[in-house]
Amino acid sequence: MLFTTNLFDYKINAMDPQLVVALDTDIETARHLVLSASNVLWFKVGYRLFLRHGQEIIPFLQANDKRIFLDLKFHDIPNTMVNAAREVVSLGVDMFNVHVSAGSEALTRVMEMVELARREGKDVLCIGVTRLTSQEASLDDVVDMARLAKECGLDGVVCSVYEVEAIKAVCGRDFLCVCPGIRPGGNSKDDQRRVASPMDARERGADFIVMGRPILEMSEADLQRLPGILFQG
Repeated sequence: MLFTTNLFDYKINAMDPQLVVALDTDIETARHLVLSASNVLWFKVGYRLFLRHGQEIIPFLQANDKRIFLDLKFHDIPNTMVNAAREVVSLGVDMFNVHVSAGSEALTRVMEMVELARREGKDVLCIGVTRLTSQEASLDDVVDMARLAKECGLDGVVCSVYEVEAIKAVCGRDFLCVCPGIRPGGNSKDDQRRVASPMDARERGADFIVMGRPILEMSEADLQRLPGILFQG
């Protein structure tokens, strides 16, 4: 990956995956979470917050020196995806995603645009969505999608914790695995199916873990202890 700065503070060789807090909430709660969880570097902005408050939350996160994962999961014809990705990169976000099922032409053309942006000094990760963790999925299917993403030049994929080892065996250790569906022990699965704990994610080699609802339910004291509190015990 041709990064021009040390913008990305994830450490593939570190034991603990990087925590990404999902800001799937209203703007005031989002601001509170960012300020309270002061040791968290990465935050995810999805449809709800971006569509209503994108012009506020993106500059707010940048002003607080946070890294932004813009989770819009583009899936369209190649030209439309390239144009959408170009607009996302222009916002200065640090990671965005596209659906692998959009196909090789769309993925390749998006990555050509991303590589051009990198040569112009914009450091950004593009990762592919395999199967949503709210869906049932076979390991072979997810690994095949990860292989396609790798062949098209993407930096990694969104997958469940249980697919990380198989994906890295095929795509390489540096191919990033971003894992949603993370629930601390005893928490409800909600609408997720393929869920795992932070400890599971660490043991299986995930690079990023994405958590939303469990973080929203934390006390102020526990927010201030993130991310370390997730890997204790």
